[in-house]
Order: sequence, then structure tokens, then C-alpha cells
Amino acid sequence: MKRLKLITAIVALMITSLSFATANEDPTDKELRKQIIEILGDTTDKLADDTITAQILFTLNNRSEIVVLSVSSDNQRVEWLVKSKLNYKKIKLDALNVGKVYKMPLKIVNK
Repeated sequence: MKRLKLITAIVALMITSLSFATANEDPTDKELRKQIIEILGDTTDKLADDTITAQILFTLNNRSEIVVLSVSSDNQRVEWLVKSKLNYKKIKLDALNVGKVYKMPLKIVNK
């Protein structure tokens, strides 16, 4: 009985460790990030005197458009800027993951 419990615990540990393993970034995710950076362009227009960070949560609809779900940042202008520049902009991807929620970090460095 002890062996059965030990084997069960080992199998459970292996399954949980495999489920938390990090996967390599998908090539389509890299292409999506590249296109988003191109759409945002040079958005620094003196938002602040230093570096601003934000997290963008977005998804793609069936018309290949970005739908911004939320932008978390301390700077309200960054939220407005990201939403106005990205929301419903078309992207070009071969493999479109409609409905998948993406989380992308954003860092704006003023020059």
C-alpha cells in the first residue's frame, strides 16, 4: 500500500511539473508582437519624463482585428493612447487564433 501511494505521488508530481513547464513562444506570437509595435509606432510624444510600463490584454476577432480588452498602467494617457491606436486595427497573420487572449508587456521610453 505504501508503494502504491508513493507511485501515485510521483506520477502526480510529474504531471503537475509538466503542466507548468514553459513553452517556447509561437512564431505567430512573435509576428503579432512585431505588427503591434509597427502600429504603435513612435508613441512617446512626451507622455512622461521617464520610462512607462503597461500590460496590454487583447484578443483577435474573426475579421483579423485587434480588440483591446484592457491596458493596465499608472498613466491614463498611455491607456488612452494604446486603445486609440490598436483597437480594431487589422493585422496580417497566416494562423489566426480567434478568441485567444494575449498578454503583452509594453515599455515606452522617452528620449
